[in-house]
Amino acid sequence: MGGGNMFKNKFFIAVVSAALIGSAALWSFSRTNANAAVSVGAMPALYGIRAIIMNPAAFDGANDGRACDVSAKAVHERFLEIFRNAGLPLITDMNHWQRGTHLATLYFNITLITNQDANMECFTLISASAKNRATLAVPPVPQPRDVQLLYWDSTRKIFTIQPIHGSKVFEAIDKMANNFVENFKEANK
Repeated sequence: MGGGNMFKNKFFIAVVSAALIGSAALWSFSRTNANAAVSVGAMPALYGIRAIIMNPAAFDGANDGRACDVSAKAVHERFLEIFRNAGLPLITDMNHWQRGTHLATLYFNITLITNQDANMECFTLISASAKNRATLAVPPVPQPRDVQLLYWDSTRKIFTIQPIHGSKVFEAIDKMANNFVENFKEANK
């Protein structure tokens, strides 16, 4: 490889790296301000979404979860309740969902990890995200690839004594779900 091509490749990598770092900085800021990461002339990420498919909550630590008063079903139902009350376009019955329907769709995913230590203290990590997939080509490689698109995410860590842990987890869920609702409604005024 000639010196000129090596320089061009390093320059391209530097430009892509700077763009990724810049977008990460915007993303972390946009979690507190829904419009901060919107480029000039671009719509907010959640604009025009017409269907949200709620996947069942993934749960690691079911035994500790029972001891800490946390269950995947209860967490899933709490998100659903808040989203329904806010009037979000939920798809909960996949029998009525027609694949191939041309609606802007998100998949809402919840992941829980709960652990109880020897001192009867509980730790729960809750991660929620709204994603979809797309096929696109990313230059300089012309072949299309399947990529995940992240529209929204939030993570909360809760560390408490066992007797109050369940209530603190649900306080965190309420904040997460209401933040998503607020971002969704702001984008779809």
